[in-house]
Parts: sequence; structure tokens; C-alpha cells
Amino acid sequence: MNRFRSGCLALLCSLVTLCPAAEPIQPAPDAPQPLSPEESARRVSLPAGFRLELVAGEPLVREPSGLCWDERGRLFVCELHGYNLEGYLDVQELNQTGQLDREVRRIPANDRAKKAAEAGTFGTVKLLLDTDGDGRMDKAEVFADRLPPCYGVVAARGGVIVACAPDIVFLADRDGDNRAEEQVRLFTGFATGALERGINAPQWGLDDWIYCGRGHGGGTITGPRLRQPVRLGGTDFRFKADGTAIEPITGATHTFGFAFTEWGDRFVMTTSLPGIFVTPLPWPYLARNPDAAAPGMEQPAADYTRVYPTAPPHPWRVKRAADPGFFKYYKDRYGVSDSEAGGYFTSGCGPLVYQDVALPTEYRGQFFMCEPAQNLIHRAVIERDGPALRLRRPPGEETSEFLASSDPWFHPMHLFHGPEGAIYIVDFYREIIEDYSAVPRYLQQQYDLNQGVNHGRIWRLTHQSAPPPPAADLSQLDDSALAREVGSPHFWRRQTARRLLVERRAVSVQVALARLAREARETAAALNALYTLDALGQLQPEDAAAALRHGSPGVRIHALRLAERWLDSNPALREQTFRLVDDQDPAVLLQVALTLGESQNQRVLTALAALARAQGAMQWMPHAIVSSVRARAARLLAELLGRPGQLGQGF
Repeated sequence: MNRFRSGCLALLCSLVTLCPAAEPIQPAPDAPQPLSPEESARRVSLPAGFRLELVAGEPLVREPSGLCWDERGRLFVCELHGYNLEGYLDVQELNQTGQLDREVRRIPANDRAKKAAEAGTFGTVKLLLDTDGDGRMDKAEVFADRLPPCYGVVAARGGVIVACAPDIVFLADRDGDNRAEEQVRLFTGFATGALERGINAPQWGLDDWIYCGRGHGGGTITGPRLRQPVRLGGTDFRFKADGTAIEPITGATHTFGFAFTEWGDRFVMTTSLPGIFVTPLPWPYLARNPDAAAPGMEQPAADYTRVYPTAPPHPWRVKRAADPGFFKYYKDRYGVSDSEAGGYFTSGCGPLVYQDVALPTEYRGQFFMCEPAQNLIHRAVIERDGPALRLRRPPGEETSEFLASSDPWFHPMHLFHGPEGAIYIVDFYREIIEDYSAVPRYLQQQYDLNQGVNHGRIWRLTHQSAPPPPAADLSQLDDSALAREVGSPHFWRRQTARRLLVERRAVSVQVALARLAREARETAAALNALYTLDALGQLQPEDAAAALRHGSPGVRIHALRLAERWLDSNPALREQTFRLVDDQDPAVLLQVALTLGESQNQRVLTALAALARAQGAMQWMPHAIVSSVRARAARLLAELLGRPGQLGQGF
């Protein structure tokens, strides 16, 4: 921190020289104060049977932004330092004048403050240890420090991978001293800007890729193992853990974080809604027909914007809403949600679709998201609407929230499945969570934008009915035991087992995994087994054929994708695919239309025409069909015009 302190001291000394003595600006007397972890936990309201437990707090962690567990069950936390620092330093300069700046506008800090803030803007990764086994961390090891600001961490290859724009970095401790002496920049070139908008929330997908939020979006990405630079646009992206590949994906999160469903559908985030549903047309299908117009990549998943906090709005928000000039300024530009003092989604981020069994059954498959500015976690029920997904409030929470805190410093920003199935909450505990530029400058002068830099908490949300947690260390299991864990009901265990088998190249478990894929009734277990086989290079046509007959539409969707490589070489598999033109599930039908485009068989056009006639009005079906025809568009048109009266409304 010496460089940071020196920079700040130089800035402040220059201000003393430049500015005559003036009456100091007095801090506002109504600023909320921090609470102890124990008192903060008591301020949380939850449904009956749930409890919130502290996992780690200050001084072990400060300004946490993400976490993960490695295969040994060890907890890693990344920290984001420097948030709102440039605004804080800018206001120190302004306060030297002794005048409150009441001009109605929204502006960034000046260049001097931005430059001075650079030394205090960085990322840290810590390894947290529970040395006495009581479930609460009592020791922190600095695994890596002075990284670019960190926005998420994910376990891989015996270490962790950190999203820290402009880089993605691999960290590993090879000598057992809990320090990452191996630090490799896998990729670089990601756009940077406002600190809260960096690339974020790296997480494993089903398919052996790590998915990541776009941050500011765009960039020409290079890396030591990339064959050539990759140009990313404004979407989210995915990459290989060894740094050999990176590519865009459909959809983009607009704040921080995103969530997969059990079927692999994706929700991304925005400030003003609980969630946005990503169009279920994966990027390769959109890109394969350059002559086809792409649909919108996202759509609102909910039709409500109100939230019901229990904490009072921070005084700065109350005063901004009561200021006629600023109220009009924000209402005209951002709408009612950003001009009122509270009661609306304004900072949605860090979502999770719960896919474990430690919480009661009714919560499995439900959507949870953080609303840090309103000090709460919102819950929603996911409902099918054709091939799309919608969010709605659950019964009993029409005018309340699943988790709400009356502590104004409680700012949940990211949610995770824990090894035992609990939900872990990253709490960026501080006084002001909003971007400093949203706070009128005269209020920035009276409230401390930097208050809370030495705070931060990790919470565990569990239930009284949760089963005893299994041992978290999977690193010592042999390949056969890991193959069984691929079908675990616990999200972290099945995901970690898949990762370890792939990293070990454990082809010896092919028979066990194929059996699990055929016999598993649970969607998650069947999909995990299929994709483990695929990543190991051991998936066979008969595995895909069995999955095409699975009772879960989610399994059939992924079976179609996995079968594409054999459509023109395996007639039996191709016939099964054609038969799914009559499937009863809209999402399966949409995938059939996409998958058929990977075959050159002459019957493909007949099948696509049948889908156009029967399902042409289905959302995204016309786009899926057009994506699949490429150079065969004229032949499909002739097929359709042969019976024009039978066309669906979408054509």
C-alpha cells in the first residue's frame, strides 16, 4: 500500500498548495455505521428453517468479489480493491475549497484523482483456512497479490484461474507453501474502464469450457497458447482452461454474473430487472449462415421491477430523491427506479439457479439473484414459455423478499453452490455500494465513499433439514470413485468430479460413465456423464442414441448437439433425429431445427419444411431453420411453396 499512500499524499499536498485555507466540509451526521458480523446476521429476515452463518469476515477478507473451492475443498476468495477510490480522492480535492458542489450533473473524477487511485486499484487472491474445523475460517494466506482488479476465480488444473481485466491469469502453488509461485497470463487484451464492469464471474459449463461475463466488452485477445489473436465483440465468451481457445457466446451480462439452468439455458443480469433470458440459439449456429439475420440475443425474463427491502435507503439516496433538480435529472435519463430513494431493482447481479439437494426440494431449480443496493437477495420461480424461460415471484413473496437485511452495509453481490449444497454469499460489506458518479457531488462531499475498504464477509445460507455434509476433499479419490461422483446430487461434487476426470484423462472409466448416462434418471447426472465422456474423447454414437430416448427434454436437447458429428455417417442415429421432429417439447423442437443443419442428407429439407409448417409460429423457430439451410435456402423455399397454405405464422 506504500505506493497508494504516497500517491494520495502527493495529491493532497498539491491541493494544500493550490487552495487557500477554507472551512472544512463537515461529514453528515446520519451516515449508517458498520455492524459486527453477529449483529448483521441478526438483521436478516429469512423463511422459516433457514439460517445464515458467517464463513469469513474482516480482517481475513476485505472487498471480496468471488470465490471457489479447489478439489481439496479449500476455499479461495478473490478481492477487488479500489472501488470508488478515484471518486473519493476527487472529493478530497473538492473539499479543500470549502464549498459544496450542487450543480446538477453526473461526472467522473478528474484525471489527477484517477491517476492517484491507480496504486490502490488491484486484485488479491487469498486461500482461507479453517484450522479448528468449526466451519468458520480463521486463517488467510495471500495466494497472489497486486494482480489487476479481480472479478472472479474458478478452480482448474491444480490451481485457480482469475478474471482480472485486462487479463485472465492461471495461479498455482507447486511447492506447498500456499503461495502461487506459478502465475501465467493465459489471455490478455480485454477492455477496461469503470471498475465495476470488468470481465467477471468465470464458471465451468457442462461442456469443459469456462464461461465468463463480458465486462466492458470487446477486445483483441492474445495468449501464449492461442494460434492467432481472437477478436471478441460485445457478448460474453468462453475459454479453455489451458489457454488454447477462446470464443464468443450468445448473450451478454450487463452488470456482474450470470447463471446456468440444469438444462444449460442461461440468465444474464441488468440493473433494473431480476434477470434476462438469453436466446437459446448457441453462437456456432448463429455464425454458420452469414446470410441470415440474427435475432435479438436476450429478452426480459420478468415483468416486474419492484423490490421490498427492510433496510432504510442510505441518506444520500433520500436526499437525492428530495432534491428537485437531481430527481428530474435522474428520472428523465434513467426512469423512476433510479430517481426514487429505493424500492426498485437498480443493481441486479451475481445470480444462481439452485441445483443441489441440501435445501428443501421446492428450492431446486429456482432462481436467486443479488440486489446489493437494496440489501437483499431476490428469489424467483422459473417457468417455461415455449422454448423461453420466464421468472415470477413465488407464492408468499409477492410483496417481500426471500432474504432481506435491515443492515444498510449488507451488500450481497455473488452467489455460489458450496461443496455441501449450501448457498454461499459474497458480501461487499461497505457503506456506499453505488458507483460514486451516481451520488451528487455535494453528497459525495459529506459521505465517505471509501468507508468500508477494510470490510468484507462470506456467508453460508443453509437449512435445518440439510443432510450432514460429505467429505469435501475429492483429490484423493481414484478414477472409479470419481466416476460415481459424476452422478452426485451435489452440484459442486459432480462438477469437480467431471473436471478431475478430464484433467487426469481417465479414459478407463468410459464404461462406468456410459452406464451412468444410460441409467441416470436425473437430468443433471445424465448430462454430466455425457459431457465427461465427450471431454475424454470417449463418447460413442450409442451413447448419443440412448440419450435421444431419455425422458428429460434437457437430456434430449444435449443429445442432439452431441449427435451432430455422426449424422452423415450413422444412419440409425440420423433416423432417431428425424423422429424428434414430432417431439412434444418446444425446446427440443428448436434444437432439432438447429441440429438438422449439421447434416447434408437430402431428407433434411423435408424435415425442416415439416417444422416450418407445424411450428413456424414458435419463437426463434424461423431463425433456427434459416440458420440450418445455408446454401440450400432456394430448395427449402421451393419445398415450402409447394404447400403455402400449411406454413406456420412465423414464415
